[in-house]
Amino acid sequence: MLSFQNITIKTGKRIQIDDLSLEIPDGAVLCLTGSDLTARFLMLKLGTGNLVPDRGEVLLDGISVTRESRRLFDRIGYLPRRNGNYRQIKVYEYYEMILAMYRIRGRNLRRRIEDVLTMLSLQNYSNRYIEELPADAMPFFRMGSAFLHDPDWLFLDHPFEGLDAESRAGIVTLLLDLHEKGTSMILNTEMYPDLIGFITDVAAIDNGKLGLCGQVEEVYENLLKGSPVTMTVLSEMDLALEVLKENSLVDRVIVKNNEVIFRFRGEEKEEAELLRDIVKKGALIQNYTRDRNQINEMFRS
Repeated sequence: MLSFQNITIKTGKRIQIDDLSLEIPDGAVLCLTGSDLTARFLMLKLGTGNLVPDRGEVLLDGISVTRESRRLFDRIGYLPRRNGNYRQIKVYEYYEMILAMYRIRGRNLRRRIEDVLTMLSLQNYSNRYIEELPADAMPFFRMGSAFLHDPDWLFLDHPFEGLDAESRAGIVTLLLDLHEKGTSMILNTEMYPDLIGFITDVAAIDNGKLGLCGQVEEVYENLLKGSPVTMTVLSEMDLALEVLKENSLVDRVIVKNNEVIFRFRGEEKEEAELLRDIVKKGALIQNYTRDRNQINEMFRS
C-alpha cells in the first residue's frame, strides 16, 4: 500500500498541498484528477521520493519513500511528462544504461531488454538511434524506460498527452498487461473515455486539498446523485410538483416553462419510484435526464 499521510507542501507563503491524506491499495490504477495541476504533479514527485514534504510522510508498505528511498529504488518506476535529452544514443544502449542503474547486468540485462522490446513491438529499432525513432514509436519507447526494471509501482505523468486514439489504445493495452502482472499505477492524466474501464480509482485534488476519491464506479455514482435532473412535463405540472414536494429526497426545485430542474439524492430504485409516482398522479412526462456535464468535466480535468 502507498500511503500519503497528512502531507503539506509550501512554496513561500503559498500552500500547494494542504494536510492531504490518501491511501492507495496494491493493485490500484489510480487517476489523479481535479483542477489543481501543480498539486497533482507534486503528488507524483512525493510518491517517487523526489520531493520531501514540509510536513507529513509518504510510506510504501510502511517504508518511508523520502527517508529510506534506497530501499525502494527498484520498486518504483517514473515516466516524466517531457522527453529527456538522450537522443544520440541507440535504443538498446539507452536501456542498458537504465538497467545498470538498477544493478541489472549480464544475461539478466539482455533478457530483460529483449523481453521489453518485444512487448513494445520495437525489436526492429534496437540498434536505431533514439532521434531516428518514428513518432508513433516514441511513446512506447518512453513507456518502456519507466517499467524496464520491472517495478511494483508506476508513476506516469500525462502518459497520453499528444497521442491520437490509436496510440492511446496501444499504451492502455500495454499498461493493462503490466497491471495484470501485478503492477500498481498512479496516473496524472485526463480521464479519456477509453480509460474508464482501465482506471480502478480516482482522486480529485482542488486548491491543494483532496476532494472526491475512491473507486471509479463509486465516485461516478456519487457525482451522479448530486447532478441536477431535468424533467419535461407536457401536462399537469401542478400534480408533478406536488409529488416532488412530498418526496424527502428532492430539493432545489426550479420551474422553467414546461421544464422542472431539481436534485434527487436517492438510489436508482427510488428514482424509478419517483417517476412512477409522478406519472401515476396524472402528469404527462416527455423527458427525464441527469446533467452529466459536470461529471464529465471532473473526469476530464
